[in-house]
Amino acid sequence: MKFLIITFALAGAIAAIPSLDLRTGDENVELGSVITDLINKTINSLIENLDEPLVLDDINVDENSEGLSGTIDVTNIKISGLKSLVATYIDVNLISKIMNITIHIPDINLQFAANVDVVLAELIPLYGAGKNSIDLSEIELTITGLIDIHDLKHIKVQDVGVLIHLDSATFNLNGLLNNVEFTALINTMLTDNVAAFINDNDALLSKVLGQIIEDIVNQNTTMENFESFP
Repeated sequence: MKFLIITFALAGAIAAIPSLDLRTGDENVELGSVITDLINKTINSLIENLDEPLVLDDINVDENSEGLSGTIDVTNIKISGLKSLVATYIDVNLISKIMNITIHIPDINLQFAANVDVVLAELIPLYGAGKNSIDLSEIELTITGLIDIHDLKHIKVQDVGVLIHLDSATFNLNGLLNNVEFTALINTMLTDNVAAFINDNDALLSKVLGQIIEDIVNQNTTMENFESFP
């Protein structure tokens, strides 16, 4: 679900793009303008209807396996900052059909309450309850892929990848093992290492996020969403 919300942010950045860099002649420049308007209209509508903060459904896990046994309840999930995203660069080449987009999100704040009572690998107990928050700062996403304009009534994208760079991630978790000192240690460890881990392993997330973006764009960029197509 977190990936889906981030994806709304990614898609929304496309709506902020004023023009495409087209190098294929006047006809393709005009076509590129139509494509831009189509994508802008669809994504603008999606972002305008996005609540701030965005409230997500509760997550309830009740598992009984060798790897994980117990319950996890995550409630009151709220995300702020998605409406502040800005697209700083876009390049679409209608000959190669390759698109490159850079998106900047200044800050994202995630708040949630958690109640955890599980055993990991039949050996390690993990429990506790509390209100939590995570602050992500200076997020930059580089989106690449192919754009299919064979059917202008339903533009599609494919082979989309998303690389993430994150300046910092600050964790404020509470109630781990019902121990204040242990919780503080975990917060410090996560704050010091998560951003670097994501930046070093962004390729692992690229395909997952790319597939979500494909699904959203391919399901929404239709001519029914574009009133002034010539």
